Amino acid sequence: MKNNNSKFNNSIIRILKGKQYVSKRILKLHIEVVKGELPKIGNYVFLKEEIFFVHSYPIVSIKKQFFGEHYIVKIKLDGNDLIWKKHINKYIQDSGDQDVFCGISQEKYHNLDYSAKKLYVRSIVNLLDSNRIHKFIDSNLKPTIKLVNKEKNKERKGLTKIGGLPNLPKGETYPKDDNGQSCLFLSQIHISEIKKHFSSIKYWKGNGILYFFSTIDLENEDYPTFGKIIAKYFENPTNLNEKEVPNDIKKFGHFIEQNVDIIEEINIPNEEYILWKEKIMSVEERNIILYIIGILRELNLFLSDKLLGYPEPVQGCVYREAELIDKKLLWYGNKPYNNDDIVKTYESIRLDSEKWTLLYQFEADNYTKLSNYKGEFNFMTGAYYVLIKKEDLKQMNFNNTVTVLQTT
Repeated sequence: MKNNNSKFNNSIIRILKGKQYVSKRILKLHIEVVKGELPKIGNYVFLKEEIFFVHSYPIVSIKKQFFGEHYIVKIKLDGNDLIWKKHINKYIQDSGDQDVFCGISQEKYHNLDYSAKKLYVRSIVNLLDSNRIHKFIDSNLKPTIKLVNKEKNKERKGLTKIGGLPNLPKGETYPKDDNGQSCLFLSQIHISEIKKHFSSIKYWKGNGILYFFSTIDLENEDYPTFGKIIAKYFENPTNLNEKEVPNDIKKFGHFIEQNVDIIEEINIPNEEYILWKEKIMSVEERNIILYIIGILRELNLFLSDKLLGYPEPVQGCVYREAELIDKKLLWYGNKPYNNDDIVKTYESIRLDSEKWTLLYQFEADNYTKLSNYKGEFNFMTGAYYVLIKKEDLKQMNFNNTVTVLQTT
């Protein structure tokens, strides 16, 4: 893998000690450079609270000490929380892991095109240095389309949007659930709009509009929530008009309309994915992947829906869960499954699990306010995933998707 660290001024630094000045919102770190370039003012340090939680802060000064190759780095915090004592130093003391990544800011990362982002992610992997992780990530890098929320304004161009009312072809209406109740509209994506600017879906055969709706789960009438997510696709939609909310769900209304910024990002698989073909992953390798995912999460820190790429799991492999649902093997409640049963089931569906790919993902917190509903819709926290079989996606067949919910 080519070394691109000098191009991006990336480095791995070792934290020797630190002190937080709470009133000034400054954290002073004594560091040495382990790999890569000497950090610069404006670079960001990606501190670990735990492997799962990464916090990025800008360097505001750097000064070489008189003896040796040690430096004093001051970083600007965004609050008065005792982050050093309670979180960062505690993690270092508990784990012995003093090494952290230092790289470009979120703003600079967003200004990179897709090819440059790909090089940047590879440079991070190169610095963190694990041969099997190199191979795993390099062979599984994927683009993903992020639909980043922004307030609706009169300047919206195109048909891609989140919330509001769907722009459906003449004669079409909201889909219904098995009981005949209309579904809530979530979002619509105009494929040709995305194809003009991004490579992620160039291979898609179609150029039409992909819509996402959801059934309403009323098992607990005081706390309505999403049921199954339904995808509808029209290749050559004509005579498009905004369709009002059907009468049977008027009491809910519609989600507040939001325009979107469309961004193409890099996606890497989680350590729990079935894509790992080597012998069992070591704890060190697992931690490297989780840390890289944490870094990318900081660089992509915005609320968004997601088209394609890899699912970002909350509770295990999403592909495997989709296959369990599809085969009606997923168990809940009091059904007695022991560990041997689970292992055998997982092994029996492993190959079939690889037939699935992510179509759409959204955070539950992004859809809680409806125009006519006074309470909070969808009290669940976590993520919804719409999975589709790869062969169906090739044929633009969206009739057999599976919905997976993973909660925190």
